[in-house]
Amino acid sequence: MSTTAAKSAQWAFKGIDSSGKKVKGVLDASSEAQAIQQLKNRAIIPEKLAEKGAGTGLNQEINIPGLEKRPSLKDLALLTRQLATMVSAGVSLLRALNIVQAQIDNTMLRRTVADIAARVEGGASFSTALEEFPLIIPPIMVHLVRAGETGGFLDRSLVMVADNFEAETKLRSKVKAALTYPIVVLIVALLAVAAMLIFIVPVFEKMFADLGGTLPAPTQLLVDLSHAMPIVLPILLVLGVAWAIWWGRNKNTEAVRRVVDPLKLKVPVFGKLNTKIALTRFTRNFATMLASGVPILQALSIVGATSDNHVISSSLRKVQD
Repeated sequence: MSTTAAKSAQWAFKGIDSSGKKVKGVLDASSEAQAIQQLKNRAIIPEKLAEKGAGTGLNQEINIPGLEKRPSLKDLALLTRQLATMVSAGVSLLRALNIVQAQIDNTMLRRTVADIAARVEGGASFSTALEEFPLIIPPIMVHLVRAGETGGFLDRSLVMVADNFEAETKLRSKVKAALTYPIVVLIVALLAVAAMLIFIVPVFEKMFADLGGTLPAPTQLLVDLSHAMPIVLPILLVLGVAWAIWWGRNKNTEAVRRVVDPLKLKVPVFGKLNTKIALTRFTRNFATMLASGVPILQALSIVGATSDNHVISSSLRKVQD
């Protein structure tokens, strides 16, 4: 099964669905025959089918490993909402996966859903197939789906997952909107200070030199900073880029979060905001897990990992012990 998924190619198609409407999209299949079978399963009569990327130049899709755009939480929310709607309407899970896979814009997520559908078609449970992609599929989705499969209410579990992802997306949007203005003000202020030290202070320094006398300590400090800026500014830019790269690779490691997460809750002004965000995420995920029938100890371990704060996750581990 894994060999077939690894050798699958993308096929662009145009056709007519069961309602007579013209449709088009992209699907993953290891051969043209398998692609045609997938279209038949979705009740689509193919008019045109061609392997995507088989051409050259601008018609070829180029995927560079490590540089593909990772699916956002909004992409996952849309995916689960579509799955929940179709499964609740009586569409089989495999057919629903094949339908939504053709409508996904994100290449990485589309390929992941195609692999999940292949595993489900091969006899694996939906939760087991989701568990094979921990870097794409959040653990809360895996456990909610597993609870739904066990209890026979997969459709309601998918609705809960969709509601949870959509609520998280709204929360993140509100946080970004709240932080946009102060961040922009801070950046503008830093740029203004840098411009003043580089261009304005030297003009006043020459004027003070012509007047003679000794400059006050604060003024002399500004003059010294102005002299240092042509050397310090490039170093700060290089260090900033290096820090951004290092932070992107290590921000989720245990050692970094053990130090940074407590500071997030104590920092002035934003500390209370970070605390409320972490608690909101914890309580919402915990309520969702309990409502879907997940045992309380298992739910605590899952929401601890998804709370996005080491302080809360470590506290929950102590509660479980």
